[in-house]
Amino acid sequence: MPREIITRVNEVSVRAVKSADAQERLTALGAEASGSTPAEFAAHLRAEIQRLGKAVRESGARAE
Repeated sequence: MPREIITRVNEVSVRAVKSADAQERLTALGAEASGSTPAEFAAHLRAEIQRLGKAVRESGARAE
């Protein structure tokens, strides 16, 4: 995906997540959101894939 599109989507997403309405709704759901850079989000996703992949492998779960 072109860098310009990634940057623009990130800017809009961060602005939306930081809005008072979004923060109020997320808090009511017990969630916490924070805006980050595309690189930080990519690093977070890599770490989550690794962490959750390990948990799935250790559990022996299989897709049917």
